[in-house]
Amino acid sequence: MNFFHCKTLRNYTWYGALTAVAATAALDANAQLNPADVEQLVEYAQCMRANGYAEFPDPGPDGRMQLRVDPASGGRFQTAQRACTDKLPSGMAAMNAPPTPERLETLVKFAECLRSAGVSEFPDPSPQGAFELGSTLNIETPQVQQAMQACRESTKVAGLMFRKTKP
Repeated sequence: MNFFHCKTLRNYTWYGALTAVAATAALDANAQLNPADVEQLVEYAQCMRANGYAEFPDPGPDGRMQLRVDPASGGRFQTAQRACTDKLPSGMAAMNAPPTPERLETLVKFAECLRSAGVSEFPDPSPQGAFELGSTLNIETPQVQQAMQACRESTKVAGLMFRKTKP
């Protein structure tokens, strides 16, 4: 994984796999994170550190966390992640399931929404449900973030996964 960002238990974005895979489980952008959810994230973070990925951060009191993983540490991250699967918050665990045809249809609608909002380079999802992003597409810009938020809300997408393609 190259980047993991978690706004709330219900709103995840991961960018990573060895080059980049990400997951976003977004149900309600305004949902409040309860203390039990934050505690579950803390337990997951502790497990990740105990299983060889010492740089995994604790979430803040609001559930926010950010993590960058370079390809050199991807193996350690994946090993720790496998060891901590049982500690994954439910929204994150659901991201491991193969996409259903309905989910893929929702992801296509999300991509179409982004393109109509001005993010012309945004691709359709792969059959595995991931968006393979070219090196020229920066999803961290305010314009793209605003479009993603609006499209998550309008399409009711329950999760997003991104792979950064090599330049």
